[in-house]
Amino acid sequence: MKNLVFFFTLSFIFSSSSSFAYRPLEESLFRNNGNPVLTKEGVSMMVKIQDMKSPEEIYLVKFVYSRLDNRKMFQQIFYAGDFRSTEVVHFTKSIDFNFKSLNKSKNQMAILFYCLLDMYMANSSEMLMDYFQSLSIPMERTAREINREQEKLVGAYVNFARKKMRNPKISESESPLSVPGKTSQLLYESFYSPEAKKAKLDRREGIFVWAVKHDGLEAIFEQSSRFMSEINLTDIEVGMKTEGKQTFGGSYLLPKSFYLMDSGTRKFKIDLVGYENFKDSKKQYIQRSEDFIKNAQKSARPQVANNFPSFLLR
Repeated sequence: MKNLVFFFTLSFIFSSSSSFAYRPLEESLFRNNGNPVLTKEGVSMMVKIQDMKSPEEIYLVKFVYSRLDNRKMFQQIFYAGDFRSTEVVHFTKSIDFNFKSLNKSKNQMAILFYCLLDMYMANSSEMLMDYFQSLSIPMERTAREINREQEKLVGAYVNFARKKMRNPKISESESPLSVPGKTSQLLYESFYSPEAKKAKLDRREGIFVWAVKHDGLEAIFEQSSRFMSEINLTDIEVGMKTEGKQTFGGSYLLPKSFYLMDSGTRKFKIDLVGYENFKDSKKQYIQRSEDFIKNAQKSARPQVANNFPSFLLR
C-alpha cells in the first residue's frame, strides 16, 4: 500500500504539468508521438521508394536499427526484385549510427531522411535535434527546460519515500510535501520552466494544428495525435510531407507514405510497407551482417545498387 501511495504521488507531481499546460514543448513533437515505448532491442522497417520523375522504377530497402551496448547499430539492405527475394545487391552497416557520422555526407536530403528514420524507428528526436542545432535553428532540448525547483522537490520526495519504506515510523511531517506555501504551489506548476519553448496553435485549411516555426524551419503536427504532417527546412530547401496513416503490430503508428523533396526537381515517394520491434543481440547483429554480405557478394547484378536514389547512403 505504501508503494502505491508513493507512485501515485509521483504520478500526480508529473501529471500536474500536462493538466495545466496544454501546449506541447517543441522537442516533444519530434518523437513520433503517441507510439508505445519500444520493449525490444531491434526495429526493422521496409520501404518502397519511387522517384516521381520515373515512378515506374521501384527501389526496395530494408533498415534495421538495434540499440545494443549503449549504441545505435544500423543496417541497410538494398534488394533486387521484392523483399521475399534473397538477392541483396548492396549492404551497409554502422556500429555507432549518429548524427556526427551522418553529417559527413553533406547531402541535406539524405541527412533529413535518416533523421526521420531515427524518429520513426526509435521514437527519438535525438538526431533531428542535432540536425537543427547544426543549422543554427534555436531549438532547446527538453532536458534543458525542466523546472529545476520542481525537479529538486521531486528528488527530495523520492529520498523521503525511500527512507519511509525502510522505516515506516518516520513521520509524514518530515515529507518535503508537507511544507506549506511554495511547496503546494510547485505541485501545480508546469514541470518545465516558463521559458520553455512550446508549439503554437495554428490553423491550416480550417483545421487546428500545432506549428513549430523558427528561422529556417517550419513543422506542422496534427492537434489531437501530434502526428507530424510536414517539415520544411527553408534555408536549405528540403522538406517532407506525410500521406495517410497506418498501424503496425496493433500499436505502432506510422505514415503510409511520405514525400521527400527539395526546391529543385527532386521528389521521392517513400512507402512504409513493414515495421517490426524484435528481440536482438550483438551476436545476432553480427550474424545478420555476415549473411547480408554473403548475399550481396553472390548477386549477379550488383550494379543495380548504383541506380538507387542518391539520398540513400552507400
